[in-house]
Amino acid sequence: MIARKMIGQNVFEIFNVVSLSAQDYAEITEHLSKSEIIGGVTYDAVILYTALKTNIDRILTLNPKDFRRIYPELSDKIIAV
Repeated sequence: MIARKMIGQNVFEIFNVVSLSAQDYAEITEHLSKSEIIGGVTYDAVILYTALKTNIDRILTLNPKDFRRIYPELSDKIIAV
């Protein structure tokens, strides 16, 4: 109950929630396959694809190396924190 309230106040009231379609996931997996990227960074790929889809200004990450490897075209928007 507390967690739901905190998520509601700190996420849903502040940010736009973006849903991905089955086609979006197909495009992500196709991109990963062509780039020969495997493993846990596939979760990062979902984040980055969503960033591409929504045309965000910046992507903050503790792991800029992997983020840039997945979608090099977003390098100028990826900021290490």
